[in-house]
Amino acid sequence: MNKTAFKLSLLILLVATIMGSVPKKKQTKKQTVIWGFSIYPPFKFLDAGKPAGIDKLFVDQLEKDFNLKIEFVECPFKRCLRFLETGKIDFVTSYSFGEDRKKFSNYLPTAYYPVNIRSIYVRKDSGVKIESYEDFYKYKVGIKRGVKYFERFDGDKKLAKQEADSILSNLQKLDRGRVDVLINSAAQMDYMIAEHGFSDRIKKLKFTFPGGGSYIGLSKQSKLNERLAEIDAAISNYNKQGKPKQWLDQVVSQYEGM
Repeated sequence: MNKTAFKLSLLILLVATIMGSVPKKKQTKKQTVIWGFSIYPPFKFLDAGKPAGIDKLFVDQLEKDFNLKIEFVECPFKRCLRFLETGKIDFVTSYSFGEDRKKFSNYLPTAYYPVNIRSIYVRKDSGVKIESYEDFYKYKVGIKRGVKYFERFDGDKKLAKQEADSILSNLQKLDRGRVDVLINSAAQMDYMIAEHGFSDRIKKLKFTFPGGGSYIGLSKQSKLNERLAEIDAAISNYNKQGKPKQWLDQVVSQYEGM
């Protein structure tokens, strides 16, 4: 073997050795998970048939940070709970604590949208006043089926509660005098009143109740439970970075005036 051929062989061997010592970039396949999606504007609504709202921006962030492929199944909230129980979906958003729900779901301890005040709404011409919890006993109270409000209210069997399948249905019932009072998340109700033209007839009272935040609920059958602590830590960081306010501002700026 001549010198040129010998040098070329050494060079090829050296390159092969170096290439073999460089670790190959691991190609990780995205984990597909199913999000149970129920209409709850401005947190969750459809835009041209696709999910939109504060929760969608939050879910997009999770998808990016945790290498997920998140698909959605649209379902009324109560049906979403059944899907969560059977494992047909992996998680829901805008979830509230409830002892009965612990049987089939796990909560992430940190709220991704920390403050969600419960406000009270009445017809402007009704003369209805709510200045303490006890005032509720005088009136018919509209609630959304399957929703948790706050512990005392949820467990109070003496209240004249009337269920509806949606917030819009409740607003229509209030507008027509079929219920006297509505109680709900201020962020959602203010959006719905403006969006559906009730602003001239329905008002928000000053008296409020402290509301919990918006949480993720995981099906106990979901593989996402293996990453629960990681996801919860990420949500804590989102809160520190002010992302919930950014998501709200983005939704408001995108859809106001539409």
